[in-house]
Amino acid sequence: MTRATVAVLLAWLALTQGVPPCCVITAIDLRKAQVTAQESSTGHRFRFELKEREQLRKLKVGQKIWADFAAGTVTLDPQAKPCCSILKSTPGGTDP
Repeated sequence: MTRATVAVLLAWLALTQGVPPCCVITAIDLRKAQVTAQESSTGHRFRFELKEREQLRKLKVGQKIWADFAAGTVTLDPQAKPCCSILKSTPGGTDP
């Protein structure tokens, strides 16, 4: 098993054990299928891609999500596996 696979599995396990969401959606670009989010505790902003168009349309600005920065993944539901890959991130409140 690769290190990345272990990291994803550990993150998924942590999420299913009641870990609160770390981040909030701040913008949604339906045309590019990209979402911008911000880590609540640090202000770290990042962008991720969601290829599933129907799922993308259901997202809302202000919605809480879970991110695993080590694995580069995002989870929309704590009971689900990661759905998305983090594309770009920036420190603080600057736009990615």
